[in-house]
Amino acid sequence: MIKALKYCFLINICSIATHLWSVVLLTVNDTYYNTTKEAMPFIIMGIAPTFFSSLIFMFVFSKKADFVYSRVLLLQFLVLFAWYAIYGLAFVENFKVFY
Repeated sequence: MIKALKYCFLINICSIATHLWSVVLLTVNDTYYNTTKEAMPFIIMGIAPTFFSSLIFMFVFSKKADFVYSRVLLLQFLVLFAWYAIYGLAFVENFKVFY
């Protein structure tokens, strides 16, 4: 599990620009949504760059011998879910994880 955490950390460090993109979108948006369904295009716009950079860097690091794809994928899913929850809690009044 420690190796998976190491690779998850490396992937998120390498994709720091996409995390900054999410932070910028959080700070410049002043729109509040009533439901999660209304906010979904905004949430996807914030999470998609991180999702794609995660896939790219997982492919790059998968060539290493000690890379455990399933564990790193699970950890990256948790990172993306955390961004989803941050967006939802910040901009949706009646936030539900699944709309």
